[in-house]
Amino acid sequence: MDSLLMKQRKFIYHFKNVRWARGRHETYLCYVVKRRDSATSTSLDFGHLRNKADYFYCWNTFVENHARAFRPWDGLRENSVRLSRQLRRILLPLYEVDDLRDAFRTLGL
Repeated sequence: MDSLLMKQRKFIYHFKNVRWARGRHETYLCYVVKRRDSATSTSLDFGHLRNKADYFYCWNTFVENHARAFRPWDGLRENSVRLSRQLRRILLPLYEVDDLRDAFRTLGL
């Protein structure tokens, strides 16, 4: 676990406002995420949890129960198709729609 902890100097360097923050001794978790900007470079994103409730929520959700991370793009295609159908029904007058099967075939559905 000690290898996962950020050194105090490094923490203060990356969180410059923490010197003036109230309750900085209640910072329970600091993490480093490596994000690739290109094939040859990486940049670091930093984050922290400010209170015990946040710490326990993250621990119970992601560490203890091995829950998968939130992916905002899950179901994106299905929602897009549903929204386009609804908008098409709203915007097209009823007399212009001869057969919905042709529209679905055109959309590839």
